[in-house]
Amino acid sequence: MSTLRTTTLKHGSSTIDNIVFDNQGRSTFGADALFVNAQNQRVGVNTTSPAVALDVVGAINATGNVVFNGQLNLTGNLTVDTNTLVVDS
Repeated sequence: MSTLRTTTLKHGSSTIDNIVFDNQGRSTFGADALFVNAQNQRVGVNTTSPAVALDVVGAINATGNVVFNGQLNLTGNLTVDTNTLVVDS
């Protein structure tokens, strides 16, 4: 990544170091915690090489509804509320 600008963002007592902008439309925030590639419209969390539109390396916690439009592929175990499970083919 050819770096155009590196900066630090401060607000009150909060600081994000290592904000990097390059000449290929890519930005990295907080030592690779968040990576944005404007060229291929991909965002990586804890990765600088996102393979899909949103690529997260690590656990995900969602509060509220999660909507999937397309196929859901799982690797590993799926745990569902043991009192309710509906599969309608």
